[in-house]
This record gives sequence, C-alpha cells and structure tokens, in this order.
Amino acid sequence: MMRSQTNWLLICLFFGLSPQVQGALDPDLSINWVTDLPALEVYQGQTFHQGLLWVGKSRTADHDKHQVEVYSPDGLEKLASIDLDTPEGRNHSASHIHPYDQDSVIVTGRSQWPWKTHYSILSYSQGKITAEAYTFPEKYQVDQFGGSRDQMFFTEVGDGTILQHHDMNQTALRPRISGPGKMLMIDNFLLTIERKSFYQGDENVVSINLETQQATRLFSNHRAGIVDMADLGDYRLGIAEMKADQVVVMNLKSQTLTHTLSVPGPGAVEKFGKHCAVAASEEQRSLHFFDLRQDHDQEIARWELASLGTKFRKARQIHVNPDNGQIYLRSTYLCTGCNETMSSVVTVRQKSANVWDRCR
Repeated sequence: MMRSQTNWLLICLFFGLSPQVQGALDPDLSINWVTDLPALEVYQGQTFHQGLLWVGKSRTADHDKHQVEVYSPDGLEKLASIDLDTPEGRNHSASHIHPYDQDSVIVTGRSQWPWKTHYSILSYSQGKITAEAYTFPEKYQVDQFGGSRDQMFFTEVGDGTILQHHDMNQTALRPRISGPGKMLMIDNFLLTIERKSFYQGDENVVSINLETQQATRLFSNHRAGIVDMADLGDYRLGIAEMKADQVVVMNLKSQTLTHTLSVPGPGAVEKFGKHCAVAASEEQRSLHFFDLRQDHDQEIARWELASLGTKFRKARQIHVNPDNGQIYLRSTYLCTGCNETMSSVVTVRQKSANVWDRCR
C-alpha cells in the first residue's frame, strides 16, 4: 500500500469516516455512503418515512428493471429491494417516492412502449417489501403525488391539471395550473409548484382550497427558479429559489414572507427539528441551517460536503430523520460519458448534535 493511501486510512479510522468519503475531515461530522446510483440516473425517487429510508434506482440497461430499496435508519444496512412491476407485466420507474400511509410509501413512475404512468404502494415487513400497483389510463401522464391514503392527488403535467384519484377513477380539479410540480397538503389546502416553461425563472406556488377548489397564487410575480418546497411546521412554507440563491419562508395564514435565507443555488429544503430549516446547496454540496425563531436571517451552521468528491456531484434531495436529525442526501447527475457514476446517496450526522439540540 502506498504511503498516501496508508495515511488516508489512518485519518479515516481516527475520525470514524468511511474510507470512500475522501477529504471529509470535519471530525464532528459522521458521513457514510448508503449506495451508488446508476450513472444515467435522472429520477429523484427517495424519502425517509417511519424509520426507513426508501431509495429508487433506475435500470442500467434495457433488460434490467427499475427498483426500490429500503434501508435501516442509519442507512448502513439494505433491508430489502423490489422490482417495480405491474400486473400487466410492465416495469415502471421510481420517479418520485412519497409517504403514503402509516407504514407505506407510494412510488410514481412511467413505463415505455407505449408510454404509461403508474403508482405502486410499497410496504415493508419482516425483511420483505410487498407492492400494490396501479396503471393510469393511457390518456393521463401522471408525475407527482400529493395528499394521503384518504385523499390522493396526482399532477397531470400535459393538461395542466391535478387529478383526484378515488375508487380507481380520476376527476380533475377545476383550477388549471401550468406544469404542476411538487405538491404538499397542509390542512385542507393543496399546494403545488407552478412552472410556465422548461426554463427556470417563471415559477409560482399555487394554493388550492379543496372545499371550494379556488386557486390562489402566493406570489404576484414570477419567481427565480423554484425547485423545491417544504412544510416547515406552524403554517410556514419553505421555498427554494435556485436562481436567486435563496430560500424564502412564507407564513401561509398571512401569506407574507417572514424570512429570506441566503443559500447558494439551493437544490432542496427541509424541516430540521421543530424550530429550524436546512437547505442543500446543489453545486457547492453544503448544508445550511437556520433557526426560524431568530429575528434575523443568518445561518446558525454550515456543513461543507464538497469533499465527498465527484461521486456525489449535486445535492438534489434532502430528508431528515425526525428522531435524531440524521440527514439523507441524494445526488443525481446524468453523465453519459463518465467512467464512474456521479449519482449516489449519503447520510450525514453531527456527532456532537449541537445543531440538532438547538433545533429539535
């Protein structure tokens, strides 16, 4: 073994890091790889729900299959995996994964030739994942899920509608929304990101009153690249604006902005404990923490993760374990000419738990 390799192994052992996480030398951060994703991975299917990490993986060749894997809370043990097959013999992608019921998640995705869209409800028990799949009529091209088991909503991007799914039938809500994206349900309101084109800089957030089906756009003008939003609790909505290098926080009751948080190119935002928000800088691969009780918008902590290297190229998904503050990050970066993948999933935890103790 070369001397540099020996020195690196000693550093890893001293700081308790995985030998793969080269350069991550902050002794207060515990960083571990969960899994590599395919080099051609484009989908964002991932969630943490009820103590389990659910990870979607695209097929790597035409004869392979799209899969979902489930991991232990620390992300170190793969508990089970399942192919996303349908009763018709199709296999659909894991485009998005969302919490569904107390012990299950819902996966939306598509299959090809001809293009159809599907969802699968997955449950894990005793080392095995079980699935219940549904195929939408071919006239629908469904993308995102929002709501719950009792109130199921899906975005139909082509028609600019949101479908309510009940008893295996679909009914379109009245509001027309251009390119509806991620959805959140807060009380009796369904919120979705509205996108006017394929280019960033013309987005809004639409709130639909499910009793009246009246739609309200939360901003009077187009926003600067909305890529994500999160329920931060207490009727606070966190909105990541990529091109503006910021996360804004809106009070949904008063529909006023309460915080403007500086984050370089935020790719994702999430609730962190009861009092805080955490945002991931997509390009810089850093985590930025903010205490929403403060009367100023300065970050309380920043964790630099660029030393994860090229295998973790862009931070595009973030989830948080609500029990201990462990963070799960997903990088998806399509690289057709790369010898190694630039897409992967990692976990990050602060050993001292100073930030979590402040925020929880």
